[in-house]
Amino acid sequence: MYLPDPVAVLRAISRLVRPGGVLVFQEPYWVPVLAHLAKLPLWFATVSLIDKAMRASANHEMGTELYHTFVEAGLPEPAMRMELSFGEGTLPGTMVLRYLMQFATQDGAVASADRVVG
Repeated sequence: MYLPDPVAVLRAISRLVRPGGVLVFQEPYWVPVLAHLAKLPLWFATVSLIDKAMRASANHEMGTELYHTFVEAGLPEPAMRMELSFGEGTLPGTMVLRYLMQFATQDGAVASADRVVG
């Protein structure tokens, strides 16, 4: 998002991943957040300011452009998903950890993401 040439960066970091390894990115996409917060004036005003500041310095649509960035970098087509969570236990870090735990082995150290993030 904050990179002048995301394709070149993706190529460079992909060389550091072992064969069969996984690259994971989390990019915010503010459009549904802004729509959801429209009925909450203080939250909407706050998030709108963040949105405006980010648009001035970053590719605000990078999340939806990741697919094309992977392909342009010569990598396999990525599996992607978009989520908008509501309620308790939906902090972005929690969502990312649950996603990453899908790739963890159950060798006794960690059996499930729910045990880690509860």
